[in-house]
Amino acid sequence: MNKKSSFALAVLGVIVLSSFLAGCDNSVRLKEEILLRPGQTVSVSEENLKITFDKVTADSRCPTGATCVWAGEVKCSVRITQGGKVSLINFIYPGAGNDYAKLTYKNRLYSFKVTPYPELGKPIPQDKYRLILVIE
Repeated sequence: MNKKSSFALAVLGVIVLSSFLAGCDNSVRLKEEILLRPGQTVSVSEENLKITFDKVTADSRCPTGATCVWAGEVKCSVRITQGGKVSLINFIYPGAGNDYAKLTYKNRLYSFKVTPYPELGKPIPQDKYRLILVIE
């Protein structure tokens, strides 16, 4: 490959990457439902606030198809950054029900759910979890 071809290929790569990154909107509004995958960060546009869904640290929910004495829960590690200060919070969602769980932290209400729900004999890979979040 000659220098002109290499340069043209590099320019094309930068253009493609730029257009991809431009399509990734990581800014949300208060009271807007947000769907986060592990490792994803969003900024709340009207606040100096960033939320990162780090990962699911434990999932003891009773799987569909199983009989359990306890409904269980799923724990998510979430980083909240405001004013340059980082706090690591555990969002704990109960195994029973479909309603949003609620957590109040620093005068903000966080309503959240975690999907998918476990099925008997089918482990959930970390990258398949989603945190559904509304910040008020």
